[in-house]
Amino acid sequence: MTPAPSTLHRQTIANLLKLPLPHIDARDLGRVYAAPLDVHVAEETVVEPDFAFISKERFAIVEIETHQKCTGSRCRSHLTCNRRT
Repeated sequence: MTPAPSTLHRQTIANLLKLPLPHIDARDLGRVYAAPLDVHVAEETVVEPDFAFISKERFAIVEIETHQKCTGSRCRSHLTCNRRT
């Protein structure tokens, strides 16, 4: 299993998300998703960014799986962004 990102990394991401969220929310431009999420950028290429903005016009690329993946006592929902759609 890959270790979790460092505390500094997670705090940096949280600080970065503070900047665009008020603008996105006030104008109802779309949604911001934080990791974990899989982004399919090519047929055989999947990346997991720290966060991704999906505009309202592109909501169709988001597939939210209804089941949760559990590891030990940690459960998380799984989100996939399929660029090919």
